[in-house]
Amino acid sequence: MEETPQLARVFFGLWVFYHARAEHQIGRELSEQFLTVAHHVQDPTLLLVGHQMLAQSVYCLGEMARARELFEQALTYYDPPQHRALALLYVVTTNLFRHCID
Repeated sequence: MEETPQLARVFFGLWVFYHARAEHQIGRELSEQFLTVAHHVQDPTLLLVGHQMLAQSVYCLGEMARARELFEQALTYYDPPQHRALALLYVVTTNLFRHCID
């Protein structure tokens, strides 16, 4: 199967489903697959979202230090003017989640 941004959206939708069900190990695996696609296409927006997804998953699994590292990595891709619409598309606000673990 070709790795495309559309495939990343499928992984995101599945991740939301399993995250809402508190099945965080499955969510972790899906966010890792999302990140694989993001790295393949070298899309900064997908890299931002993927790091954030994985950070939330590992946070819920109790890996606080790893979650913080991933949130910090997500911030390296974050450009507020460019990513403002992500709050609607992916229901993501990077700074909010990062401050939750400070």
